Amino acid sequence: MNSDFAHLYTLLGAHPDCGLDEFKHAYRRRIAELHPDRAVNASNVEQATAQLHEMNSLFDAAMRFHRQHGRLPGAVAPRAAEPRQAPAQGSAGPPPVAPPPGDALRANTQQSAPRARPTWPLLAGLLALLAVLGWDWATRATTEPVVTNGEGQSTPAAEVADLIGTQLALGMDKRSVRTIQGAPMSTQGDNWFYGPSWLRFEQDQLVDWYSSPLHRLKTASATPDPAAGNAR
Repeated sequence: MNSDFAHLYTLLGAHPDCGLDEFKHAYRRRIAELHPDRAVNASNVEQATAQLHEMNSLFDAAMRFHRQHGRLPGAVAPRAAEPRQAPAQGSAGPPPVAPPPGDALRANTQQSAPRARPTWPLLAGLLALLAVLGWDWATRATTEPVVTNGEGQSTPAAEVADLIGTQLALGMDKRSVRTIQGAPMSTQGDNWFYGPSWLRFEQDQLVDWYSSPLHRLKTASATPDPAAGNAR
């Protein structure tokens, strides 16, 4: 195992064979301990900031390794499944079961039946519906209030509320997060800090957070639900 990854496990107090959730939990705990707001003097702030930057870089590398190999660096690789042995010659398996005559006739009939083509009245109705929806979208775009980001792009406020809701969720982009949570107090790479609480992005998408009781984020829980991450 690379000595840098060994150093990362030492900093986190974790083991290479620990689960991914346990590894992320140890990382969050260590991030909170090294936050600059907890330093008592300037020298401690510089040391904590340097160690935080080093640990962030190693954590990113470990996550890339896990996505590529399906395990953490230094963990024991899973054993490959043994190939199934072919049945010995001369051993006959169970004879195939033929479908009932009625089922075979029904399957042949379904395969040979031509697909029904949509009629002109149905197409006309669909076109009329699309025209109405287009007119409604144009009307809302000219009458509803808009939300503008720092790049000059604007979106109707009602659409923003419908799309992103009132709580942070995994997969949100930085613009949606800023609309809900507001501008961060400080940033470091892809980490946004709100006092002792923080958010973490990867490729402009929210992938992790820690909501401290001292400065709660607009999230449903202190840390992301693993089930929500798998669903995403």
